[in-house]
Amino acid sequence: MTTSDVRPGPLAAGGGLSPAARRLLEQRLRGRAAVREDGPARVRPRPQRIPLSAAQQRLYFLDRLDPGAPTYLLPAAWRFTGPLDLPALRAAVADLVARHEQLRVIFPEHDGIPHQQVLPADGTVLDVIEVSGQECQEDGDRERRLSAAVHTAAVRPFDLAHEPAFRATLVRAADDDHVLVLAMHHIVSDGWSLGLVVRDLTELYRARREGRAAHLPELPLDYSDYAIWQRRGEQSAALDHWRTRLAGLTPLELPTDHPRPDTPCGRGAAHRLTLPPALSEALAALCRRTGTTPYMTVLAAFQAALAFHSGQHDIAVGTVVANRERAETEQLVGFFVNTLVLRGDLSDDPTPAALLARTRERVLEAFQHQSLPFEQVVDALSPERDLARNPLVQVLYTHTDTTPSGFDLGQATGTPYPIDLTTAKFDLTLDLRDGDGHTDLVFVYRPDLFEEASVAALARHTVTLLEAFCAAPDTPLSTVDPLTPAERAHLLGPNGPANTGTDTARAPHTAADRLAAHIARTPHAVAVSGSGRTLTYAQLDARASALARRLRAAGVTRGSLVGVCLDRTPDLAAALLAVWRAGAAYLPLDPSHPRARREFTVTDSGVEWIVTDTATRAAVEGLPARVVPLDADAPHTPDDGDDLRPAPDDLAYVIYTSGSTGRPKGVEITHGNLAWLLDAADRHFDFGPADVWTLMHSPAFDFSVWELWAPLT
Repeated sequence: MTTSDVRPGPLAAGGGLSPAARRLLEQRLRGRAAVREDGPARVRPRPQRIPLSAAQQRLYFLDRLDPGAPTYLLPAAWRFTGPLDLPALRAAVADLVARHEQLRVIFPEHDGIPHQQVLPADGTVLDVIEVSGQECQEDGDRERRLSAAVHTAAVRPFDLAHEPAFRATLVRAADDDHVLVLAMHHIVSDGWSLGLVVRDLTELYRARREGRAAHLPELPLDYSDYAIWQRRGEQSAALDHWRTRLAGLTPLELPTDHPRPDTPCGRGAAHRLTLPPALSEALAALCRRTGTTPYMTVLAAFQAALAFHSGQHDIAVGTVVANRERAETEQLVGFFVNTLVLRGDLSDDPTPAALLARTRERVLEAFQHQSLPFEQVVDALSPERDLARNPLVQVLYTHTDTTPSGFDLGQATGTPYPIDLTTAKFDLTLDLRDGDGHTDLVFVYRPDLFEEASVAALARHTVTLLEAFCAAPDTPLSTVDPLTPAERAHLLGPNGPANTGTDTARAPHTAADRLAAHIARTPHAVAVSGSGRTLTYAQLDARASALARRLRAAGVTRGSLVGVCLDRTPDLAAALLAVWRAGAAYLPLDPSHPRARREFTVTDSGVEWIVTDTATRAAVEGLPARVVPLDADAPHTPDDGDDLRPAPDDLAYVIYTSGSTGRPKGVEITHGNLAWLLDAADRHFDFGPADVWTLMHSPAFDFSVWELWAPLT
């Protein structure tokens, strides 16, 4: 299968109504029967260079990033048994391409900007491949050759600038045994379009055989007209809605099994789970009681499972809609599908009943604003861009009706022929598939990020939550334990990640205490080196204590917060340790960061002192804090007694987030928090005094804490 063929299920169709009919019904129910909005219409004359729709623009950009990748191919194949009229099929395919312009469009560029060019309807060729020669005596050999030929025809890439993104191939296995392969790129088609292609090709073939005109509805316009209309449209109200709904959106950080590569490969894998019949029946009853649909109910459970795995409460997933709310577009082949963001809020520990009511409201609201292109929403919100991630959402949720639909060409009966192509456009996609008497949850995932075992666990937990929805809809979600006994035993076992050791009452030593003991044991060992200088543990100890005395003399007391703005030199380690010995917590300021960020951080945190040196002093000039110079010629301060030892509950440091989702936020970490991190490293890793670590990250980035204090202690 391919994830490109996802089609919106019954919800998107409004329970039997087409999207356009559902939209009209909603307008009339709101008393808007007389309102007529300006919709797309034929544009004559057309502009010399027809623009791409917003969705096409995105796919074209992705194709240029990875030319020839199969990620956005949309192939489909059927095996026909029975007599097939080849001349009639050739003519029907040509008629199909003549009827739907998108099947004969190319996408050249002018001054680096792509546009649509509609080619003449000059009789598209149906490629015919023979695999029925004398050399195929055995059925097994013929089937292998047939499968290989079908796969090759289905996944052959398109050169969008020079050839139409549609190709029809007939693989002939015998006089009464053929496989018809319709290969398309998503830039000209979608799941809805595939249904139109099958319907139209069936009628066009019948008409050619009977020598008459085809009985098909007239097309009021072409996709090119729609693209022109969309580019000119004004949708400020819809844009305001999505700005409000998605304000402050927190990206979902689902734990991965492998580091995220710089660019996704597009390869996908699938994990399928079939719901037990009893659970399907219970879900149907739950939907009747709550006024929801299976789409909404599974979505709520899926978001709850994602919250369980990520530890987050603001769970945003994407979904796809047909986006054919206008009657003018219902008969057109083209790329209309739109992506919507469905945001789930689990911050108040809702009951399943409350979560379902909330989900129902959010879904209906999103569908009422489905026409605004996802690309415009992204542009308006301006999230931090990353080629390794989709913008706004990394997880997709879809609904596919799998009820079998026939495709017959005269006396030749067609059945779907499987194509071995699974692609992953998102990190993870859950496709709810129902029809033909059963319900499946199909998780399509990126194997470069996830192992199947992790996806299988997420699938199990989603089902467990669905069972809890049915059994206890009025019980808070926090009381539901999705873990299996085996999972719980692993987590709490002797080597499990949740096991903190046998003596759980003993708090580990703080980093300051561990370092003091290490200084006493090995005073002459090298502690830190860089920039052509080296400090032993004894030198680090003396330098930190001297600065600590000066900080106390400057007014720093227990509980103060002191800024430290230094380059990554040995003095950085001494300065941070000195802040602790003065009884304070440190706030790292990176001299290479934009000045506006340092100004915001200093003002927001309220620090009164900043440790700096000659090399970095210019970075803090003018900031509302007193400068404490670190340079060697600084005045000597008499010894005022022993250094202070921080307690586990004392604040160790404050580090500000990147601010990618809004303004940066200061995160407070205690000495006890850091102590548990170092204690866990002792138990799970084999670090020793001979290991040398590199401080690669900015001291204003939280990973620097691990890189600095773990080796020093």
